[in-house]
Amino acid sequence: DPRADSSAAYSIFEDKFVLFSERSRRSYNQRCFIKPAGCKFAGRPLELFPGKLQKYWYLGWKKRTIFFLTHHLAPRGRIFLVELDEKCRKVVGEKEIVPQTGENILFAAYHRNSLVVASIAQDGKSDKLRRYTHSGNLLEEIDMPFDGTIGSVMPVRDGLFFSLSSNDHLSTIYYHCFKTGKTRAMYVPDFASDVETVSRIELVPSVDGTLVPMHISHRSDLKPSKAAPCLLNVYGGFGIQMRAHFNYQAWCWITLGGIWAQPYLRGGGELGEQWHLQATK
Repeated sequence: DPRADSSAAYSIFEDKFVLFSERSRRSYNQRCFIKPAGCKFAGRPLELFPGKLQKYWYLGWKKRTIFFLTHHLAPRGRIFLVELDEKCRKVVGEKEIVPQTGENILFAAYHRNSLVVASIAQDGKSDKLRRYTHSGNLLEEIDMPFDGTIGSVMPVRDGLFFSLSSNDHLSTIYYHCFKTGKTRAMYVPDFASDVETVSRIELVPSVDGTLVPMHISHRSDLKPSKAAPCLLNVYGGFGIQMRAHFNYQAWCWITLGGIWAQPYLRGGGELGEQWHLQATK
């Protein structure tokens, strides 16, 4: 579509086909197409979700099935698969793998034997990392080394790497082994401070009564009062996620005796599609 303002292409089915994803201009909706690889194909690409405009994130493929994360019929996210015929010219079935829950799915990753799903509770107080079979059965919930923000996930042959950070922890990379179920640190930043800090999440009522999660961080020896200086770090737009993470601006402010506050404003994508849409227009 010449009006599309972003697009992506993925090689699938042993490089024999290409999956295209494009976002219509000034829209959050995506359209997905499949065509044979190569330049000689002159037919029309197969559109996967005609008339079902929403966000679709491609995760991976197996045999003649393709896995997607979507907000279609699920503002907090769900994972489903699309099954194609042998020639990949027709959709012969769809199946929901991980249904929508009370948590918002932040992102997901495909592994040859499983699906890894990162989510956040609706109160914003905890990130979860779970692993499911390709048919949707829960395999395990991976314990987080500390309360923080999951930054990225990379499945490998027998496990996965993931990063974790918070307002008072630099991003640390961990490896989780699927066989043993154990997690170990692979990269710990060379950073140490003699200032002890505390962080918490409070639910703050908005003008319409909606409870908005807000991260609050400060020195442990600081007694908060109306006189304590505070920086409020906010965005809340375009479905963008402004997650709590370590940054030196916040750290310097905290060590000097300030309070750092960061709410998950509506308009952002931290708590799902409805959280985003409630602030539009």
